[in-house]
Amino acid sequence: MKLRIGLTLWIYLCSLIALAAGASHLDLALGLYSPLDATHLGPRAPAFTQAIIQAVPHHPLWMVIGAVASVLAALYFWRSQRPTETKTFAVTMIAAMNFALAAALPMAFYVGYFVVPKAANSF
Repeated sequence: MKLRIGLTLWIYLCSLIALAAGASHLDLALGLYSPLDATHLGPRAPAFTQAIIQAVPHHPLWMVIGAVASVLAALYFWRSQRPTETKTFAVTMIAAMNFALAAALPMAFYVGYFVVPKAANSF
């Protein structure tokens, strides 16, 4: 049981590190490639790209809010009166959501800002 608890905490801490790294990486990318500079988009800008350009400045904030919410949820589950198996499962599921958020938001920026406009204007 100690191994399961240690592994759960390790996975959870790694997910928080992934959120922090994703937010800082996305912030660096936003500094290099401003979404307001739409000159590379070409004559046609797809609706997905326009939505990403409007939403992407808020992505690092969403990642920080997700990290804070996951810490609060993990503390709630860890301090509850539930069995240890339920606690470890709940915290691991929260870590899985953190990993999904850390992977999805930067990838949405890269696909929406670089891949989709080139594909739309290549024909």
